[in-house]
Amino acid sequence: MALELIERFGVTPHDSERTVAQLSGGNQQKVSIAKWMRTAPRLLVLDEPTQGVDVDGNAEILNILREAASSGVAILICSSDLEDLAQVCNRVLIVRGGRIGSELTDSDITEERIAEECYRDERLATVRPQTRR
Repeated sequence: MALELIERFGVTPHDSERTVAQLSGGNQQKVSIAKWMRTAPRLLVLDEPTQGVDVDGNAEILNILREAASSGVAILICSSDLEDLAQVCNRVLIVRGGRIGSELTDSDITEERIAEECYRDERLATVRPQTRR
């Protein structure tokens, strides 16, 4: 089973005798995701799944997540990586003060729009501009 998962998730090197600690950060992340995917989850919750991962590993992890989502797995990603969110999400919720402050869907999901919503100050949005006399 380990060899099958190593191949399926692109873990390198292809050595089932290596400990996870001996793998790169990206490969450690892939092993962690593979471990959960083998249980055929309906929901996968990931916190910063690509943090500290090199560019190639990042792309591979995002591809794994896209494939999982297309096969029917619901995926909840908590991430500060706006590029990752823009690439894989079909819905982004921005939380402010413990509540959902903004929701982006479909074509509204861009790095720029996510950043704009993250840094938007709700207090300023409710203040009306004053005109000078």
